[in-house]
Amino acid sequence: MAAAAKRPPARLGAGEGGIALVLYNVTEVLVRAMLEDAYIHKGRLACECDQCVGDILAIALNHLPTRYVSTDQGTMYVKAQYFNPQLQSDILRELAAAARIVAERPRHAGVAAKATDEAATTSRAEEAAPSATEESWKVDVDT
Repeated sequence: MAAAAKRPPARLGAGEGGIALVLYNVTEVLVRAMLEDAYIHKGRLACECDQCVGDILAIALNHLPTRYVSTDQGTMYVKAQYFNPQLQSDILRELAAAARIVAERPRHAGVAAKATDEAATTSRAEEAAPSATEESWKVDVDT
């Protein structure tokens, strides 16, 4: 059996002859700030646990363009672009959609179990209560 070929180590980190490469997704920084300002500080989220906040961020970021930079100048340039009201609106729109999705289908155990219990209780109550067609049928027969 032939020996597996070894790959050379990636030279992206600081180290022996490597390039110190630091990248920032400025969109992520801005989305986090807007999420905190528009939702968390104002108590507008159904749940503020780490799982739900992380899911909201991931969903929103997946629907927004990424803006990677490697210098402070690049960061300032991209942040300046986000003073554009349309771009702010885009971020808020995606955050609202993501918050709605996560509120409807949270992934953490406590809320999922609670939602399942509530759904079971609701379906049992609906089974016990006569439907509108049954009620109208009874009314028609009685008259």
